[in-house]
Amino acid sequence: MNFAQIETFIEVADAGSFSGAARRLSVPRSTVTARIAALEDHLATRLLHRTTRQVSLTDDGQRYLEHCRNALALLQEGEADLAQHGAPSGQIRISVPVDYPKGLLAEQITSFRATYPDVRFVVDVSDHTVDLVAENYDLALRGRHPGRDGLIARRLRFEPMGLFARPGLFKSDIWRAGSKPVVPVLDHAHVLQSGSSPDLELPEPPIRTGNFELARSLAAQGELAAILPISGCADDVARGRLVQIKCPIELEALALYIVMPSRRQLPKRVRLFVDHLVAQFQ
Repeated sequence: MNFAQIETFIEVADAGSFSGAARRLSVPRSTVTARIAALEDHLATRLLHRTTRQVSLTDDGQRYLEHCRNALALLQEGEADLAQHGAPSGQIRISVPVDYPKGLLAEQITSFRATYPDVRFVVDVSDHTVDLVAENYDLALRGRHPGRDGLIARRLRFEPMGLFARPGLFKSDIWRAGSKPVVPVLDHAHVLQSGSSPDLELPEPPIRTGNFELARSLAAQGELAAILPISGCADDVARGRLVQIKCPIELEALALYIVMPSRRQLPKRVRLFVDHLVAQFQ
């Protein structure tokens, strides 16, 4: 049995294509094809359905993939156990949302690598909620909710939220009598606690989005207010693109979590990076 063949099989299953696996492994597509063919010959069974457009697992392939993932997790645990007393090295694969401040992330990674230069990072910036186990991520940063059961979640901080709009949009208080706002309020994060004001009536916003960057631009250019992280609006406020408006109702803070797969023992490099993030936010 060849470990490279098993690793290639896992990558093909994750990528859904031979070419995608080849890019992940930095090998020619022909190498991926040869490894899968050799593995299927060794097992005397077909693991993958192949078409001109995509690759999918057979029933045998699905069962074998689960065994491969379990075996890989044990090998990684053994590697981490042996490496606990040495300098950390290897790769950390991390998923972060689009709205996470890129400058902050760059500083967090750079300062960590200044201490541990042998640790490499692969960073996926996307609002897609990745499957940490199936897609082989070491950790993810997530706002609002940490995700499904079976994951390890650690809260990093609560981000205060505020109500923002472009300067000059409101010549008086945004709220009319009866707690009804003059203009639509973009509450894409669902942080308005309407229970704190039973008479609150919010007009339907003309635009809905789950992206803070877009919501911030809409507030700076349009005829609406948006509920946004206060720290994320600091630059726009300093430049005069946004002003914070007094909000008479309670805004729920946005929680930020670091999420990891449910493993009995994290690799030393991952554990140290988690500690690094926690220390920076504190």
